[in-house]
Formats: sequence, structure tokens, C-alpha cells
Amino acid sequence: AVTPDIGLVSRQLSALLESDQALLRHLRKEAIDLEAKLQSAQHEQALLRPKVEQERDDNEHLVGLGRQLERQILESKQQLQRPSEERRRLAEGCCSGAWEKEHASKELRLLEQVLEEELRALEETRRSNANLEESCLSLREDLEDMRRQREQVLEEAAEEARLLSLDASLRPPKKGESRASKAERAFDDDRSSHQPE
Repeated sequence: AVTPDIGLVSRQLSALLESDQALLRHLRKEAIDLEAKLQSAQHEQALLRPKVEQERDDNEHLVGLGRQLERQILESKQQLQRPSEERRRLAEGCCSGAWEKEHASKELRLLEQVLEEELRALEETRRSNANLEESCLSLREDLEDMRRQREQVLEEAAEEARLLSLDASLRPPKKGESRASKAERAFDDDRSSHQPE
């Protein structure tokens, strides 16, 4: 029977353990970085939410104002399109009637101009809302991706920790050292290597 080289096996297991420990440290650092990114993204989303709500309120206000102006313009047009006998008489023989009609026409043009400006502002607000909603959707997707990555990293770190514990239990103990003492020492070494300085 071939006698295994205990020293060689021990060195191989030690090298494997050191490699697993390095990978575990890397995974833990990656998990910490992902956690920081997740918190930053959540903070940014919390800051964007009030702005989106304010934009939505402004949009509703502009829509209501636009409808009100449309009604006023319609009423002004109806008044101009319903000339009564008195208006025709005044238009024919009285300068005040012509002035009144000209004044109403000026008011109508002013209302139409105000409506046009409000409609432009409304369209700009709608585009801004669409951009904000698209940004929020993209941010939510990024948050979900980071959550999935964080869960995957934590699962990999847990698996590496389990393998480290298994490797430590398989390593031949030092002279005078029990397997339990060896496993405890390996765990303490790994834990101390991850403590902040």
C-alpha cells in the first residue's frame, strides 16, 4: 500500500484553504460595495419621489387651467358670433359699438395667446414627467439588479464559508492539536483577517 505524504497533503489543503479565504474576503468586500450602492440608489429614489409628485400636481393644475381658458375663449367666440339687433344698431350708428367689438376681439386674442402659452408649458411639463418616470423606472430596475447581485454574493460567501469550515476539518491537525482546536483556530484566523483595522 502506498503511504500518503502527510506533509504534501497538508500543504495542498493549506494552499486550498488560503485560496478559499482570499475568495471569501473578495466576496465579502463585493457584498459590502453592493450594499453601499443599494443604499445610495434607495436614497436617490427617495429624493426623486417628491419631485415626481410635485411635477404631477403641476401638470394637473396646468391641465385644469388650460381647460378653463378654453371655456373662456369659447364663451368669447360665442358672444362675438351672436350679434343682437342692439349690437347691429350700435355698430351701424354708434362708435361705442365698434369700440366694444374691437375691445372684445382684443380680449379674445389675448386669451388665445395665454392659452397657447399655457399649452406649451403643459407639453413641456408632460415631457418632463415622462423623463422623470423613465428615470424612476430605470432606477427601480437598477435596484432590483443590485438586490439580486447582493443575494448571489451572499449565497456564494456562505458557500465559501462552509467549504472553509470543511477544509479546516479535513486538514491534519498539528502535533498535539485536536481537530476541534484546529477548526476553531482556522475560524478565528479567518474572522480576524476580516476585522476592520
